[in-house]
Amino acid sequence: MGEQMNVRKLAKVLAMTTSASDGEALVAARKAAAMVDQAGLTYDTLFSEYLPNHYDTAANGAWIDENKQSWLVRALIRKLRNEIAELRQQTATSTKPANDDAASLKQRLLTSAPLNNWERNTLSQIGTIPPKSKEE
Repeated sequence: MGEQMNVRKLAKVLAMTTSASDGEALVAARKAAAMVDQAGLTYDTLFSEYLPNHYDTAANGAWIDENKQSWLVRALIRKLRNEIAELRQQTATSTKPANDDAASLKQRLLTSAPLNNWERNTLSQIGTIPPKSKEE
């Protein structure tokens, strides 16, 4: 194998791959791949051999216990950010701009609702009826 893998640094670089900035995420992914390559590993050997051996020692076990909660919090934050982004996307695609002018409203009512002749007549007169004065 090549040089010793700095697992903490690799973890930080991999965390940057979740950045909202595509450029930053791409640079982080390439940096992580370069780190794995410089250590003479593939991702397969990194996850199946190197990391299990690395974390077998008692000192590293304590480090995992100390950092487990921060990893869980980061994962939860990432999950919540993804959910917020999905909700924003759903809201953006489901809301249509409101068109409040009277002609548009009248047209929507005439075309969308099943109306009888009296209702249709009344609705068509809405624009022609003058508004009430203050005295009325």
